[in-house]
Amino acid sequence: MNCPTAGPNAFTCEPPGCAPMCPDANACDIDTDCASQSCVSHLCAAPTCSPHCDDGKPCALTTDCASLTCPTAGPGSYVCAPPACAPNCPAGNACDKAGECASHDCVAFACVGS
Repeated sequence: MNCPTAGPNAFTCEPPGCAPMCPDANACDIDTDCASQSCVSHLCAAPTCSPHCDDGKPCALTTDCASLTCPTAGPGSYVCAPPACAPNCPAGNACDKAGECASHDCVAFACVGS
């Protein structure tokens, strides 16, 4: 939170300068201040679905997403996305759904099979 103590806006809190894309551990007042959309005890936190957030869910770090893909720039920033190799990811690659894997088989958030 940004609460100036002097000037015309003294003691009027404003969103932090990084809002709405504040990283985890940054001060916040409401969920929408945070990239993760999760403000807990006035600090941005990992989303409740982390580390297995589905594609399309808010994220702050790649480790928040089941696919291990959280773009931080451009359109779709801070939203879990399919891995770059989708739909042909090899066995062992992180995945969110079977359609991201070449084998069409995603088990425990990893592509399996050939």
